[in-house]
Amino acid sequence: MKKIISILLIACGIFSACSSGDEDFFKGDIPEIAPGVYSCDLVISSEAGKSSEHVTRGIDGLGNFTNEYPSNYIYVHSADNGEGGDHKVLTVPLKEVVFCDGCRGVHLEMEVNEGEGGYTIRNSKGESITLGEDEEVYFSSYPEAYWHADKVYESPVTGSDVFNQTEGVNEELLKSETYSKEDLVNLLQQGAPQITLTRHCTGFRTTFMFTNVKYSGEHNYNVSENSWEEYLPGTKPSDFYIKLYLGPNFCHDYDIFNNTVPTTDQGGYYVTNNNEYEPLEQVVYTTSGATSDPTLVYTYWGFGYGTETGNILMAPLNLNEHVGDIHEFSIYVFIKYMPEGSEINTTSDENSMWLRVPIPDMTDLANRVHNLIVALDIHELENIINQPAATGFTRVGWSEPRELKLKYPVKVISIEE
Repeated sequence: MKKIISILLIACGIFSACSSGDEDFFKGDIPEIAPGVYSCDLVISSEAGKSSEHVTRGIDGLGNFTNEYPSNYIYVHSADNGEGGDHKVLTVPLKEVVFCDGCRGVHLEMEVNEGEGGYTIRNSKGESITLGEDEEVYFSSYPEAYWHADKVYESPVTGSDVFNQTEGVNEELLKSETYSKEDLVNLLQQGAPQITLTRHCTGFRTTFMFTNVKYSGEHNYNVSENSWEEYLPGTKPSDFYIKLYLGPNFCHDYDIFNNTVPTTDQGGYYVTNNNEYEPLEQVVYTTSGATSDPTLVYTYWGFGYGTETGNILMAPLNLNEHVGDIHEFSIYVFIKYMPEGSEINTTSDENSMWLRVPIPDMTDLANRVHNLIVALDIHELENIINQPAATGFTRVGWSEPRELKLKYPVKVISIEE
């Protein structure tokens, strides 16, 4: 989980962005940290790329990481995980930086106190935190020392905990190394000082569809609104409702400072659409070079579920041994047949059927968007249509989800972007 993100602190003096409360603090090669005020504008910058040597962050219109810092704030934390109850954090808003065209940055002010009085860090609004002489700090994109998932459900099949994807919670997690008082002062005086942050979360987007896998070529499937009834006469895509569970390698809690998940964490799943079923929709996936062969072109048209670009799941992974190997990562698909004229219930699992799709070749690398493309043959839905409760449109049925036994091959592509 090591993508590096650079935050560049523009050098003092060159742009007249830095100042101190006294003169000539530094004599010779080893700086002496004198009492006074040190301030500087920090410009946030990065490189785009995929490998661990490059910097990627933010999400663009195509669902890929970019070099844009993903938040309007950065947070300065005291270097602890908050368990002692005295965790300190300073919110620093980003701003336009005059001397860097098109750049956003932050302004920090550091005051070194007399004697053993420690130091105080302020933002441009005058808000501050005061650290002891030996206390250290780190920079983070998250306002708290501990990250907590939004748990609200239990999985109807595995009994595992299920998390909601929540705004403000499922965001990118970026953290720097720790800095002492001496480190910060020295950093502010460098010619081209920089702070590095590593990413501690992973992105997931899913394209799941029912299409004509049985009758089409390996890389080109096509079921449209008009051709749907050729495969399932008397039905339409909106008669079927779907929700997905992804997991179980997600955590309840994550210690940002120590980059660890509690050993007691049993892992969990994320569910789509706040745990509600939604009608099948047209989904399309087309790409080239998705595998080691750059000449292959994949074109999939079908009906199912597709993650919207602005709704990509961002969360830290749970890699504890007892949770299961990352290669056991799976998508659990729940389907209900509720045609027009039947009772529509999108919140209950009654009369639903489920199947498990293992995702091969998953990795635990952070700073990736795992693009999961799954295609099932449309004829698999016949088993749901032919269930007694479905054909009778009555309240008589089954309360617990039933497993859907697949008859045809499943096409799975997992791409790291």
